[in-house]
Amino acid sequence: MRERQATIQIRVSEQEKAQIKRNAQRCNMSLSAYVRQLLCGIQPREYPRGLYSLCFEVELLMDEYRGKKDASFQKYLKDFLDDIRQALTENGGELDGDDKNMGGNG
Repeated sequence: MRERQATIQIRVSEQEKAQIKRNAQRCNMSLSAYVRQLLCGIQPREYPRGLYSLCFEVELLMDEYRGKKDASFQKYLKDFLDDIRQALTENGGELDGDDKNMGGNG
C-alpha cells in the first residue's frame, strides 16, 4: 500500500506547467516526483546528456536483437542498461566521477 495519500494542490499557468513538465522529463522523473523533490529542498538533476544518448542507443540495439537467437547478448544489453539507469538515479542523478567527457555539464 502506498504511503502517500495526502495531496497538495497549487495553481500555475499553462506555461509554468509546461516548463515544470519539461524539467521533470529531463530528469527522467514523473511530474509528482519532480515537484515533491523540489518541495523537499532537493534540486533534481538532469540525466547527463551523453549517458541519456547511450541509454537510447542500447535500447535500439536491444530492439535490433529482439527475436534473434542470441538471448545472452540481449540479456547483457539489458543488464548494462539497467546498470546505467541505476547509476543515473543513485544520489539524485549524480555519478561517481566527472562526466565532462561524456557530454554532460559536470
